[in-house]
Parts: sequence; C-alpha cells; structure tokens
Amino acid sequence: MNQDRRLAVLRGASFLAKLDEATLSAIAVRARVQEFRANSRIVSELEFGADVYVISKGQAEVSVQSKSGGRQVLGQIGPGKTFGEMASLTGELRSATVRAVTPVE
Repeated sequence: MNQDRRLAVLRGASFLAKLDEATLSAIAVRARVQEFRANSRIVSELEFGADVYVISKGQAEVSVQSKSGGRQVLGQIGPGKTFGEMASLTGELRSATVRAVTPVE
C-alpha cells in the first residue's frame, strides 16, 4: 500500500480525520499493513495491546465473553472503522475480541 492510499485510509477513520496533514503523514509513515485470513483472530479480549487498527478492506466481528460463558457478538465493522484505540490510550487490557469475517487488511 503506497503512502497516498495509507493517508486515504487514515482520513477515512472518524477519530483520525480531524488531524492535520502533517500529523496524518507522520502516522502513515509508521503504519504497518497487516492481512488477516477469514475466521482468524486479530485481537483477543483481556490481552495487552497498544496497537490501533484501521480496517481498509474486509469485515470483522467484535465480541465479548458473556457471564454465562458464551460469546456475545456486539457487531461487525468494516472499512474506515477502527479498534484497539481504548487499550492503546488507557494501557488497560483489550475489552473485546475481534475476528476477521472475511479477509481483512
């Protein structure tokens, strides 16, 4: 993914869209592109993590472990949506599991 495409993806993320061009460019230079296969885990609930993810392609499912022991699906997210920012900002453990429903970039 080239620099222009990275900037476009970052601009599409609501909480990053208000950043100035210089800040977005600095983030884009440091950003890594990762690909996840369908049905693969991207992050797990209650794990440590400081990475923030912005989906550029595909669909992912967000879920939590319910008190009864089952998995409760909170919803799906797709291109332009972000996750991981709360754990990154607070230093706390991740609050949900995110799995790729389709191939995700």
